[in-house]
Order: sequence, then structure tokens, then C-alpha cells
Amino acid sequence: MFILRAGKTSGSATNCYSIPPVEIDHYTDSFGNEASRFVIPRGKIRLHNSTLIEDSGEPDWHDPKAQEVPVGRLLYDTLRYLLPSR
Repeated sequence: MFILRAGKTSGSATNCYSIPPVEIDHYTDSFGNEASRFVIPRGKIRLHNSTLIEDSGEPDWHDPKAQEVPVGRLLYDTLRYLLPSR
């Protein structure tokens, strides 16, 4: 489960829970994202999530001089950023 934390956004509020309640372990993944892991018990479970995000609406900064590099020319240690993370 991905966890939203205050950072780029000017404000956020998240409410997550399950019925029945389960123990949740929190960790930081290899991309620096805060995440959580939980084991669902046998039987039915209901997951609830509600998130409100406030953002300025301004675009993210980017370098207008940045150039696209063809995939075949990327360095091997950059390929991990192309793997699916979710």
C-alpha cells in the first residue's frame, strides 16, 4: 500500500483502515517511497481509504534543455527506474 506524505503537496489528509483490523508494517521502498505492508487473514476483509489532497496547481519544475535518451543507450544502473513500482 502506498502512503501519501506531505511534501510537494501543500496539504493532504489520508484515512485508511480495514475491517477486521490488521497489523500494518511501515517501511521505505528502494525509491524512497513510504509504504505499508499487511497480511490479510483468511476470509472476508473490507479496505477503506479516503484522501484529500490540496495542490497549488503549478507545474513541476523541469529542465527545458533536457534531452531524451533512447532506451538502448541508457546506462545499466538507470534501468531500475523503468521497472514497475506498483
